[in-house]
Amino acid sequence: IYVISGFPTETYFIDEIDPLETFLKINNAITSSSLVCTSTISDESIRNKGLVINHSYTVINVVEDYKNSNNMEHIRLIKLRNPWESL
Repeated sequence: IYVISGFPTETYFIDEIDPLETFLKINNAITSSSLVCTSTISDESIRNKGLVINHSYTVINVVEDYKNSNNMEHIRLIKLRNPWESL
């Protein structure tokens, strides 16, 4: 990404950091109008989540909300864009 954009880059491996920390880093980057990308690994369980194995995605947005009315359970969503998907 640095070669294409000229902007500083950071790389994280999700299995090496806390999921909440990952979400907060992505949220901070999106809020700062940074380009955020992600990719999947070669694991069949990826297909069950509706993603393509060994594929890259653009992160468009993140949202944090509550699952229920008592505001006790957070739900954190990351909106991805598949750059190869036809419209």
